[in-house]
Amino acid sequence: MLGMNKSIKMVSGGRFLRLVTNSEFVIGLQKLHPSFTGNAIEIRRDSDSAKQEFEFSNGILPQTDILTFVGVGSGYISAIYEQKTKTKINITTEAQQKKIVNSGTWVSYTTKYNLEIPQNTALTISNIAAVNRMFNLGASCFIGYKGSYPVSSYNADYVYPIKCKAGLMDFSITNGTNVFWYDADGNTSTASRPAVTLTNAGNSYLFATNMTANNIVINDYNTDTTTVKNYIGEVKDLPRLTGNLILEHANLMTGNISELPNLTLLDVTNCNGLTGTFNDFKPYKSFSANYHSTRTGSYTPAANCESLILHHNAGMSASNIDQTLINCANIITTTGKNMYVDNRRTSASDTAINYLRTTLGWTVNEVAP
Repeated sequence: MLGMNKSIKMVSGGRFLRLVTNSEFVIGLQKLHPSFTGNAIEIRRDSDSAKQEFEFSNGILPQTDILTFVGVGSGYISAIYEQKTKTKINITTEAQQKKIVNSGTWVSYTTKYNLEIPQNTALTISNIAAVNRMFNLGASCFIGYKGSYPVSSYNADYVYPIKCKAGLMDFSITNGTNVFWYDADGNTSTASRPAVTLTNAGNSYLFATNMTANNIVINDYNTDTTTVKNYIGEVKDLPRLTGNLILEHANLMTGNISELPNLTLLDVTNCNGLTGTFNDFKPYKSFSANYHSTRTGSYTPAANCESLILHHNAGMSASNIDQTLINCANIITTTGKNMYVDNRRTSASDTAINYLRTTLGWTVNEVAP
């Protein structure tokens, strides 16, 4: 048909297929990519650990052939083919191989997931991490796209790529749903805070089905060291979060402040690997940026600001502090909250600080640098 485009849907062999040429990866226990041919899956049977590959038959797995191969025992998925590139993804760790035949009986997986990969990230999601996430969800298929890409009849899923040096990778997630980790050493976890010590430097992945909820908290804990953390990612690697992100002392993180996501709370205390000025920070509801030794400029908060911690910032001049307080008085509408600022301000901000304290009932703590 002339003029066919990516929004057109196709049906083959009674199975729904979507044109997924703009996807990052396509993994499924059914045929999803129209041009995919060849082996689709490899099965290991437990009776003798023999393996055999199978192709799709009319768009679905050849259930009868697989049951015949496995027999009365159980069969496990030891490899699956990514349908966009036809790359074989070997699942070498037997504990991570999903059971597809249980004592001679077929095990069905029907849930479909659509992964949102951070749109501007420099990192890619490894195929093996995606396969492990798919099996963690008990899903029949898993399609990854850069940025937001809704797919009808698919549940949304999100990923947070975490690039760290070897050593302690101590990120956590609070209020996450269907949490799953695949770390740089190839280990998996459903703990909210695995606190794993990595043998290898590399990319770890934090998955959750509600990553963009405003009550999600992602925190790089401070148990590795008080002065520097092992996180070495770029600001653009961070996903489209809307909740809280705490990266205190992650001063090996690089990139421009303006590329940080829109959040409810941001803590980048002592993250001096970042570039940009205080002017480049977005207006957060809660914001902490202590010990930014060379950061210049003034900060503009959100109208619903509830907490502001901006002291011990040597690059922030007295006039910058004055302007920040003036910005706060002009914009903030919340009452009875707390603020910490350097005491290097001048009389130019007297009216602003009096308004914050008297009219809005804020406790403005002036702290020596």
